[in-house]
Formats: sequence, C-alpha cells, structure tokens
Amino acid sequence: MTIYTVHTPSNGAARADLSERVHFERQGFAWLAFFFGPLWLLARRLWRALLVWLIGAILVAAAALHGSISSNTVGLLIFLSQLYLGLAGGGLAAAAYDRGRWRLADVAIGRDRAAAEHNFFSRAAPSEAPPPSRPSRPPPPPPAGDVIGLFPDPGRTR
Repeated sequence: MTIYTVHTPSNGAARADLSERVHFERQGFAWLAFFFGPLWLLARRLWRALLVWLIGAILVAAAALHGSISSNTVGLLIFLSQLYLGLAGGGLAAAAYDRGRWRLADVAIGRDRAAAEHNFFSRAAPSEAPPPSRPSRPPPPPPAGDVIGLFPDPGRTR
C-alpha cells in the first residue's frame, strides 16, 4: 500500500470542482530524487531545498579543493545527501504545497494513485442522507406517590 497526502486549494473551492483541483503527493522513498537529486528538485520547483543543496555542494567542493576533506569523504557526503533527498523527497514536496496556496486536506491510501484517488473521492463525496429516525418520546412522568429527591412528600417541607 502506498500513502498519498492530498492537497486542495486553500481558497475554499466548492466541492463540485474539487476533483479538478486536487494534488496527490506520494509519500515514501523517491527513487528519482535519490538518483537525480538536484534535477529532481529543479523539476519539482522546490527552490528552497535546491538552494540548500547547492550551498552544501559548494561548501563540500570548497573543502575538497582546499584539502580539508578527502575524496572518500566527498563521496560519502554526496551519497548521504542523495539518500536524504530520496527519503525526504515526498515530505519536501508536500511541505512546499502547504507553504503555497494549498492545504493538507487528507491522507489517502491505495495500491496505486488511482486507488488512492478512488479512496479519497469516495470519502469526500456527499453521502446519501441517513434514514429518518423515529422521534424519541419523552420519559413518562413519575407516579404521584414516589419520592422526588430528598423530600418524601412532594410540596411539603418541614
């Protein structure tokens, strides 16, 4: 099963056009982000994450040119940055939608995106009206001889 976060416009779009303005963001390991990190960030328009990645790459390159770190360490840092993008890619994209004009509406689960969409829209669609319930009757009044509260005889005080 795959988990998708569902984002809708925050301007309060009507339920009728909800199906046209919904974004599903797959959560889990992002293989494309792992193999093509900065290109994936660029394609997804994740400008903040791309800027952080570029600053990190420049710092690592400067340290390698200065001789502060070895080539093995550079390779390890590149691998770790790509691993981070693979693990957190879906979360980075979902956070970018939440910062924009979208809001997190729901979480949908399905075998694939189509099943998750079906799951979400079946819950988001207005359901049938519940069957009318019988009006409840008020409880019958207590018999005249019963004790009410702490007073044994109604209306009489000591």
